[in-house]
Amino acid sequence: LADGAPDILTVALDFGYGSHEAFTRAFRDQFGVTPEQVRNGRSIEGLAIVSPLRLTPGRATPPIPTLKTLGKLRVVGLSAPCSYDSTIMIPAQWQQFIAEHCEAIPNRAKRAPIGICRAPDDDGCFEYMCAVEVTEFGSKARSLTHLEIEPRLYAVFGHHDHVSTIFNTYTAIWNEALPALARTAADAHVLEFLNDAFDPDTGHGGLTIWIPLETKATAAITLVEQPGVFL
Repeated sequence: LADGAPDILTVALDFGYGSHEAFTRAFRDQFGVTPEQVRNGRSIEGLAIVSPLRLTPGRATPPIPTLKTLGKLRVVGLSAPCSYDSTIMIPAQWQQFIAEHCEAIPNRAKRAPIGICRAPDDDGCFEYMCAVEVTEFGSKARSLTHLEIEPRLYAVFGHHDHVSTIFNTYTAIWNEALPALARTAADAHVLEFLNDAFDPDTGHGGLTIWIPLETKATAAITLVEQPGVFL
């Protein structure tokens, strides 16, 4: 911006924001000025510059799972394409969802917000959804996805460190914890239930990771109203 970016919306989209307004709001909250002011002033002097969040590889102790059966879930949320190279954008997706959509979703249940994703394809691409549970589907906002997940057995793992280290926990789960459990993961959605104390602005507070398990009776997952997503 200080170098004179010609299009602020392009900057916003490049850094994971869904709109000029969401980017400006987050930028102003962080720096106390708007992107336009920085661009027009051609300087970052006086701004409290912070280092970007980095997802660095590391090793986590394999968490000890508990087995839980989860009943039918109806969720409404903000879905976006993602990949191994762009997971750093997920915190911004959560900020946008909570700031712009979360409170306005009708029939919200009391359960904490939920992250939902399928296993990546061979290119490392997947769809990630920031969502809340609803007791029933209401009117559908154009930008939101409705998803229904049938009852299923899960292995539940805790992640208590900063959210930037979550992929170390996932690595420990897939490479060590699940093989030790002698169970096979199902081809279904992985769920991330945020703890009540989780703060999307700081990444602290912890969450639980729910890995779907194969059973003799395979549960169905149905996409409602928005073909082409989460198939």
